[in-house]
Amino acid sequence: MEAKYEIKIVGGVYDMYTSEVTLLEEDSKS
Repeated sequence: MEAKYEIKIVGGVYDMYTSEVTLLEEDSKS
């Protein structure tokens, strides 16, 4: 149970990071 919970947290952080990177990339393009 704990391992799955940790993976969920890491996945959430990864999603946040990738979405922020995408925003930065779009900003630098325009």
